Amino acid sequence: MATPFRILCMGNSITDAGRTNDTPPLGDGYVARLKDMIETRHPSLPFEILNKGICGNTIEGLALRWQRDVLDLAPDLLTLLIGINDAHVTQNHPSPEEKRISHFLELYNTLIRQTQETLPKTSMVLMTPFYICKDPCIPVLKTTEKMVRGILDLAERYILPCLNLHALFQSLLDRSRENQWASDRVHPTPEGHTLIAQTLYDTLNQHHLIRS
Repeated sequence: MATPFRILCMGNSITDAGRTNDTPPLGDGYVARLKDMIETRHPSLPFEILNKGICGNTIEGLALRWQRDVLDLAPDLLTLLIGINDAHVTQNHPSPEEKRISHFLELYNTLIRQTQETLPKTSMVLMTPFYICKDPCIPVLKTTEKMVRGILDLAERYILPCLNLHALFQSLLDRSRENQWASDRVHPTPEGHTLIAQTLYDTLNQHHLIRS
């Protein structure tokens, strides 16, 4: 019997999507939708998908459980979506924004490096945080955009695929409402989760990361 191809999705409440409460083990978000897409389009592929998102997590929270929830599970493919809680925490933090963002990116860099050193055969796909907002003056939007630029730089440095979800959602606002994609600018609607899942699936195909 073939060893299942293991996909692990790591993140905060956007990834969790209820999996730690009402809808275990995958939640009712993009992770469950991605599973359905792979099952439908790759019926002969033995795979398993794990959701390790936890509501409220910042990059510090991920770092504390990285060994247990990522390295020990040795996935074939890891997706990472983190940052919006860090952007919110930054707004009322005593440290300057620049220092907080630098700290975020340093920890993010450490997690990538640890994973590549410990699991050299594991493929990684990064996904940027997003804040779906038409008002350019909102402080958390500005912080999120700075974090996005830093994550894109890390993706380029490590030659990793990166889904710029923030740019994707913002590009849709010329012809749609904010709450079409997220009721609170952060947590996706079912339509928002489907868009994330489809974009992630397309990226996995484009980079030949779904291995039969």
